[in-house]
Amino acid sequence: MASTLDNFLTPPCSSEALVRDDDDEVSQEFNRNIRFLHYTTCLHNHNKSCPFFQTKEALDILESSLNSVVDHLLENIESIPSKDVNWGIEGVLHVIDSKSNDDGEKNLERNCWRLVQGLLKRALIGAHYRPCQLQQSIIAQVVRLCQVKSLLIPTLKLLTHQIVKLSEMLRQHTNKQCELNTAQYENGCNAFEILEELLSLSETWQHIKGDVAETIKEQLESSLLHISNTFPLFAHYVWKLNSYMNKE
Repeated sequence: MASTLDNFLTPPCSSEALVRDDDDEVSQEFNRNIRFLHYTTCLHNHNKSCPFFQTKEALDILESSLNSVVDHLLENIESIPSKDVNWGIEGVLHVIDSKSNDDGEKNLERNCWRLVQGLLKRALIGAHYRPCQLQQSIIAQVVRLCQVKSLLIPTLKLLTHQIVKLSEMLRQHTNKQCELNTAQYENGCNAFEILEELLSLSETWQHIKGDVAETIKEQLESSLLHISNTFPLFAHYVWKLNSYMNKE
């Protein structure tokens, strides 16, 4: 069995890994690493009694492949074909679902959270310069990754924080303490869109009932202080989000 596993854990950079002749070198590496993530996690899930991810060497290889996939997605998200993006995100989700081991899982989740943060940055900043289809694709991938509780909760907190920061800027502008930051306002609208999509999913509420949901609700409500009349569109979005919170 050990020999079989050693062969299966051949690093993706090995010449034994399959590649497509029509891809360039970077795409070949990307596809090798995704294929490796899919195959190894599927084998682990098929036979959980097998000590597949219990060695440091195996975890190092898995983490290295995951890191390469995340790097490539973040650096080339605007040029990667959508089917390859979907395949890459699916590979990342397989890794999180594999429940490799406690220590290894934390390192893997850190890499996955790095991917979510990078995608959120692209979704929130400069979206009006990006084709609508690409913007929607990025948001859809964030929502897919947030199927995982360990990624969902920090994502909700980050988006809520962006809205609170926006409300502070609007409040200062209302009091003539600063100029209206239109870029921040546009980024805030994107945060509203992603947050609404997440809160509208029944799966989300399986993970955030209790203190997490109550904290988000309180922060959203406090963001309206002294600005609801001056910025009715902002107030409308906050009330809309709170309508999801109040259903639960």
